[in-house]
Amino acid sequence: MRLRTSQQKKFKIKPEDRTTINILEYCKLAHPRLYSSVIKIHNEGNRSRSTNILLPRLGFRVGASDLFFALPTATYPGLFMEIKKDGWKFTKAQEEHIKRQQAFIDQMNANGYLADWAIGTDAGIALIEKYMKS
Repeated sequence: MRLRTSQQKKFKIKPEDRTTINILEYCKLAHPRLYSSVIKIHNEGNRSRSTNILLPRLGFRVGASDLFFALPTATYPGLFMEIKKDGWKFTKAQEEHIKRQQAFIDQMNANGYLADWAIGTDAGIALIEKYMKS
């Protein structure tokens, strides 16, 4: 057992992160090859003005999905998954953000990928299964 020192900070796992972890734990067990191809697109958080100016030039895309699975199937070259916590509900305050996320999903589907929302762990697992059967 490790004792916590004063330098170690206790942190809370956000509900959306817990959902992501649950989906990836399932993927690791059920589809190890798919799990080994997953890429987390870390596009949330607050940044400085200068960073916000630089990031798009480095390839940052507002609204990009949370996960990309880079293992092609017979039908799709990859899977983009936008994750929301179990029980998530749309609010008016999120409207612009959600529109950008939906636009990204629509563009990736138009490009031949499978891209969709996973609202909760069960939806994420179902999307993985749909993808792997394609």
